Amino acid sequence: MPAAPIPRVLYLHERDGWYYFKRKIPAAIQWAFGGAKQIWKSLETSSRDVAVKAIETQRKSFDAEVARARQVKGAAVVRREQVRQRGIGTSKYLLDAHIEPLLDRFEHAHLITDDEERNGLSVVERAERHAELESALAQMLEQAATEDFAGYEETAQELLTGEQLLAPPGSAVRKSFLQRLLQRDIHIVEVQLERLRGRVTPTAKDAPPPPRRMPTMLDILEHWASDKTNQRTVDTYRGFVAEFEHVAGALPCVAIQGEDADTLVGRLAGRECSRETAENYLGGLATIFRHGITQRLVPQGSLNPFEHCHIDIAKRARSQDRRGYELAELNVFFTSRLYTSHYRPQGQVSDAGFWAPLVAAFTGGRIEELCQASVQDVSRINGVWTLRIAELDEGQAIKTEGSWRYVPIHEELIRCGFLVYVASVRGAGKQQLFPTLRNDNKYKLWSNALGKWFSRYIDSIGLTDDRLCFHSFRFSFRQWCTHSGISDEVRDALTGHWVSDATPGRGYMRVAERQYPFPLLVEAMQSLHYGGLDLKHLYVADPMKGVEPAFGQDAGFANGLPAVRRKRASGPQR
Repeated sequence: MPAAPIPRVLYLHERDGWYYFKRKIPAAIQWAFGGAKQIWKSLETSSRDVAVKAIETQRKSFDAEVARARQVKGAAVVRREQVRQRGIGTSKYLLDAHIEPLLDRFEHAHLITDDEERNGLSVVERAERHAELESALAQMLEQAATEDFAGYEETAQELLTGEQLLAPPGSAVRKSFLQRLLQRDIHIVEVQLERLRGRVTPTAKDAPPPPRRMPTMLDILEHWASDKTNQRTVDTYRGFVAEFEHVAGALPCVAIQGEDADTLVGRLAGRECSRETAENYLGGLATIFRHGITQRLVPQGSLNPFEHCHIDIAKRARSQDRRGYELAELNVFFTSRLYTSHYRPQGQVSDAGFWAPLVAAFTGGRIEELCQASVQDVSRINGVWTLRIAELDEGQAIKTEGSWRYVPIHEELIRCGFLVYVASVRGAGKQQLFPTLRNDNKYKLWSNALGKWFSRYIDSIGLTDDRLCFHSFRFSFRQWCTHSGISDEVRDALTGHWVSDATPGRGYMRVAERQYPFPLLVEAMQSLHYGGLDLKHLYVADPMKGVEPAFGQDAGFANGLPAVRRKRASGPQR
């Protein structure tokens, strides 16, 4: 007759012969448990009968904690970001990197006690203590020689519990911990004996930091992000760290190996990520780790495990990269309903949806550079109408220092009525070039609404190639600069690439007042020609109607470039 099945006990789980209390934590109060989704607590027994008796006590204790958490005001509406945040510190499972800091704290506690016990000992008491320690040392050496660690199991468990670490009985890491604990205890007794002989070594005043508080990648990320203002970049790097910790766990940085980085690459490959994506992950993680070294959060001389990793993922075909618009596609776009049927998108995008693509095609400006522009950024320099790409006003930012530039406004834009539009906005007392746009979104981007609308719009008119986007206008501009005989250097100056980290010799130019020779930019714009692009249906009868009255004395600058206003201290930086 087969044996009756062992009845299941709620919340009781067995692993490697030992029993644990395991229970899911309700999402609404996970914040009270450091963001953990479940509790997994050792019952410290291999006896099922003992564990069954202990489980009820653990259940009651857990229920009491849950009840207290639910009473906290606002707990029911805790933000998802807080719920998902992992607990503080490294992984709760004992790692090899935890052992030395754990033993350092063990030694420190013993030596502090030794300092107290030695104080005021008589000669006889000193001799007795010396004999006790000699006997203990002989016993420890015998245990080490025979690898008998049974006598250290209780001490090891007390240390682990005190430091909120778990090491399953019988596991390799627990055996290593027991072995090294015995060796450290031998060392401590030897130090105590030396002290009794008069060779006293001072004990540090402060205890070593807890092993679970060893810096992790998340700790270094938060330190790195503390002085960063580009929230999008911070969130991107936070995603890199979260993905790594999902694969490798919350490792202390000193424990991260190249194999851990390889595991991350394998996961990305399994998700069919591109090689470029994997390179971005590793590059971002390498930057964070490097910051830890320079800020001494990670020991000096540590090897960066995210550098020089082998990425066994094929490179994406060039055909999958973003590209510029073909001439036929530009004609499709500029003859779509947006430009021929008096159609205007609703909401924020309104005027920006009409003008930003035109301006991008004839300036090569990035979407955020254009959307954040103010009416003050349109001016006349020595008779030439110009768009300034800068970060002078609150809420403005540029990608790099070299992005600051003055771009002559192409004659085709003027014929289409761009200056008439600017004059109307200025005359209405508005400050923003596209006053309906807002930057009250997570990343404080003026282009947030336009970017989302634009992707939907080009799909709706048949431009469904995934390689096409708003940035494709910038590609097209650069291509047609080349087709128009404009030199690479002048083209780079127009698009904000002339001064860059790749050209350190031009570092002296990295201020707003020192620009590429403006007459050469004007000459280049006069030669820029999109062969075959027909915009005559957008021309206005009087391209200067109301322009001079709207600009008044600010319409031009007699000599050179306009004075630079001081940027306000506040405002987002990207």
